[in-house]
Amino acid sequence: MKYLIILASLIMTGCHTIHFDKGEPSESSVTYERWHHNFALDLYEGSAPVDPSERCGDKEWTSVKTELSFVNGLATNVGAMILPLWYPKTASVSCK
Repeated sequence: MKYLIILASLIMTGCHTIHFDKGEPSESSVTYERWHHNFALDLYEGSAPVDPSERCGDKEWTSVKTELSFVNGLATNVGAMILPLWYPKTASVSCK
């Protein structure tokens, strides 16, 4: 029964992506990625907000993406077996 619950939670893990695009990316675009941590049903933000100007410096940002990947969903489900508090996502910023 325990394995059935784990399997069902893995199957029900949905992946999603949110894009914020500004202009067209160029071939020389650089992308920075990091995990963003939320807690307590995504109500409390544990990581600092993603700031494109901080990541890109003097360069112009072209895209900000927040994604719940399969690996993020897997980490959430593993944590949910103990205590459902941690909800990681991958945040990435692309700069020209």
